[in-house]
Amino acid sequence: MSTTNDSGWISALTHRYSRVVVDAATLDPSLAESLTELQFADALLKRVELNQTHPTGTSQLAILGPTQSGKSTLVNVLLDSEAAAQSALAGFTVHAQGYAQQLEPQDLSLVQSLMAPLQRVPAHTLNAGDLHSYVLETTQCANNKLVDNTIVWDTPDFDSISATRYELCVLKIAALADAVLLVVSKDKYADQRVWDMLDLIHAAGKPLLICVNKVDPHDMEVVDNAITARWGMHFGDTPPARVMLPFVKRDAGNGKLPLNTDYQHALHSSVSTLLSATSVAQLDEHAKHFISANERKWLEPVVTESRSRQRWKQLITQAIEDADQHYVDQYLNNADKYDTFNQTLAELLTLLEIPGIAPALTQARKLITWPARKLLGVGRLALTKDAAITEDANGHPLDQEQLALRHVFEKTTTNLQTALLESSEDPLWGALAKQLRDSLPSITFNFEQASVEAIETFKPHIDAAAVKLHEQLKTQPALLNMLRAARASADAAGVALAVKSGGLAPTDLILAPAMLSVTTLLTESALGRYLDSMKRELKRQQREHIREAVFNKGLKQHLQKLTDQLDRPELMANRLEPDLARKVDAFDGMS
Repeated sequence: MSTTNDSGWISALTHRYSRVVVDAATLDPSLAESLTELQFADALLKRVELNQTHPTGTSQLAILGPTQSGKSTLVNVLLDSEAAAQSALAGFTVHAQGYAQQLEPQDLSLVQSLMAPLQRVPAHTLNAGDLHSYVLETTQCANNKLVDNTIVWDTPDFDSISATRYELCVLKIAALADAVLLVVSKDKYADQRVWDMLDLIHAAGKPLLICVNKVDPHDMEVVDNAITARWGMHFGDTPPARVMLPFVKRDAGNGKLPLNTDYQHALHSSVSTLLSATSVAQLDEHAKHFISANERKWLEPVVTESRSRQRWKQLITQAIEDADQHYVDQYLNNADKYDTFNQTLAELLTLLEIPGIAPALTQARKLITWPARKLLGVGRLALTKDAAITEDANGHPLDQEQLALRHVFEKTTTNLQTALLESSEDPLWGALAKQLRDSLPSITFNFEQASVEAIETFKPHIDAAAVKLHEQLKTQPALLNMLRAARASADAAGVALAVKSGGLAPTDLILAPAMLSVTTLLTESALGRYLDSMKRELKRQQREHIREAVFNKGLKQHLQKLTDQLDRPELMANRLEPDLARKVDAFDGMS
């Protein structure tokens, strides 16, 4: 079995689940269950990888069990030693402690690599406050030991109040072990936490021996039958071997547990059979099956959130398309507001060198200031009756295009907020609704800045259009002379000044006779068709320019960044690692 494709995404997903579970104000039981399974799967894969690189690895036996089951006592029986500390206090063992016999240091180093990020420390430095450490040391065994060339792991209780704080340690030991000896008392074998642990062990295909400790001899058959029946109902297959041990007081002289010969022989025989049943190939295959059986459940929250993120991107894309169309409808195709071509004609008046107009326009470029723009905005203000929507952040009057863009922006953001609120039951969209609300002032500022810059950077296109029109006029001398002979008045210069500086449209004031004469002559001349095509081309260029500079760069990019700014603990699909992203995409494609 190759684990290259699984180890990367499982490690990444485990980290994300861990962050969510730790930070969540209210713990979701299903997420907590998936985290346990992922941590177990991650450890299984690391053991599989070690099996592939070191096929003759060290045999390991995990002693697991709930509180007061006698795990440490049983470890000492197996090793014929007093290495494992014992206490009448529940939860006394809070660190995993591995006891190795007849093993080389390099063998222990290989095991150490599997336990990361937990830290291996000497036994005498264990600190009850540091639950991310463990012990792995060689130990001396007496003549009556029941195991050889094996690391025997004494583990913390998996059902105590503090168990969640060191659950990772227990799961790692269970995953890296070649076989599991589950120790329970007659009062604990039916507990749900015991069967939750059995679910993992059974799914991973670990050779298992159940040791029921502290059982009165006359109850042993009843307890054994109860476990057999419960196993059949729970798993539907043949139960593992069981061994029953009576309650025995320790020998006051040496602290060891004095089992009689029959029980000791039964235990020895069962453990020997357990360890001999280990098959690396089968363990690897079971690990693969465990992952394939659960990956849909593990990936589902990330896939669901990823779909929501994709739906948000699609909503933004549609919103930008709608904004572009609104801009066309409200400005480019609105005869009452579209003033870009008027600016082209105003520039043409300068190029025509009509006496009295060109110098005035040239001087206007130098003199136009905020008070003048404020003055030119009076007509627009009189029409709108609302100063707030006709001025930018600096109090400058908005021209017709800026005003149209602001209306488009307000409509777009309102529609987005409404869509988010309608889907607020989705955790991502609920978070996005708040993020958009909080970020709206900065998004508005960026949009208006982009609008001002885009309008300014489009002016060379207007000047170029005027130059092209002037060049075409040169081919029509009679028409050119008629335009130059057109009535030139202060009104004409004033209209040109207004158009160039304030962006006034025809609805803002009545066109002066000179401007009207220029427009009429051009429209009714042989250049009328050329004038129309130039106007259409200018609109096309302006639409493309605004779409890219304002709607895409000034709005779309800022809206898309909202998902990257979310840091709520329940969100899991932000900036996925490459391995995890590929797995999510593949899974989503199959769904």
